[in-house]
Amino acid sequence: MTALNIKAMCACGFAKEWKLAVLSNQFLEEIDVEFSLLEAMKWRAEPHGPHHCPKCQLRSVYLYFAGHCG
Repeated sequence: MTALNIKAMCACGFAKEWKLAVLSNQFLEEIDVEFSLLEAMKWRAEPHGPHHCPKCQLRSVYLYFAGHCG
């Protein structure tokens, strides 16, 4: 079993981290062949957002994936 680390960060100082267990990589093998490994790595390297921040109430939270937290 592997884990996926996700970190939510906001400019106001809000930060939260999750560690999600991934039971199998089998679902990755079933993804459409057009979605290459290079595209997946690029997608993980970019922050995703903005999302609503529970601390400052603005849409300023970005999600970062394992190894790419700023």
